[in-house]
Amino acid sequence: MLTSETLNYILGIIALASVVFTIWNSVKKPQTETEEKAALLSQQVTLEREGNNQKFQDLGIRLDKAFELAQNHTHSVSVQVEGLAALVNNMNISMSKDITRLSTIIQERLPKK
Repeated sequence: MLTSETLNYILGIIALASVVFTIWNSVKKPQTETEEKAALLSQQVTLEREGNNQKFQDLGIRLDKAFELAQNHTHSVSVQVEGLAALVNNMNISMSKDITRLSTIIQERLPKK
């Protein structure tokens, strides 16, 4: 049978258990929240790092393509300049021959003194 002493003893044990549980919960809950926040921050940092790595890789690819395009344009301009230089040289030779021929014709037609 339950006596008042036994009932007080059981209630005391229950009260002590609830105090211990409350203290344990107040210590454990912030630690759990901190661990969850740390895990989320770690995941966020990892995602940011992966995103940045992808951005740098894309930037590197675009720079490589830009350099290749610049080299192609430089080569095209170089080829065009060489063609123009050859054309000007041929025109110069042709004009020299024409001037010499005209000079000869003029000298032959002028009366000699």
